[in-house]
Amino acid sequence: MILLEFLKSQSNEETDLGNLAKDVMNDRDFPSERKEEEIISYIHFRTHAAGAGELFEEMMAAYDLQKDEPADPMDLDINFSVLRAEQLAYLKQHFKADRAVIVGRPEDIYRVFTVDSASGQALRFDIYTTRDLNDLSIVALSNMNSGDLTRQVSLQEAIEALRNNTFEGDREPTEPNYSELLSYLENQSKG
Repeated sequence: MILLEFLKSQSNEETDLGNLAKDVMNDRDFPSERKEEEIISYIHFRTHAAGAGELFEEMMAAYDLQKDEPADPMDLDINFSVLRAEQLAYLKQHFKADRAVIVGRPEDIYRVFTVDSASGQALRFDIYTTRDLNDLSIVALSNMNSGDLTRQVSLQEAIEALRNNTFEGDREPTEPNYSELLSYLENQSKG
């Protein structure tokens, strides 16, 4: 069992360790793609900075007891819990878009919804935002506003419109969000 599996397995427990696991699950800066040593270092730093060094020691002791055991293949938390830091990767793999809704004037698109017609849901991407891509929201198509600046397009048309986006005034799109949006649309249009 790796550390992330261990933490996910603890995330529904009503204990201090369970609360730590929930904090990790909701930490958008959590280095989930790093090596285990770096993850441990990150948790060590965060817990000690919060004055919870003994909780870190408890976590490591509990993990040491279980790390040589195989993860339970039936544990739903281990198999299906998604760390907030993993949300974009998860959505890119599992949210299949077949069209897009773009919002804004043709030269200044400020929002894009990638739509999964089968589920009736869309991912909302804001072009100018302080939030990162792990804060993406899923909205029901019935809750999307439509107006004069909203138009439904194919994925390929959305890609072309975004490439031709000149942006209004001094505003610049948030990176790497904008590049990731284009990459996501390109991958979805192929499949």
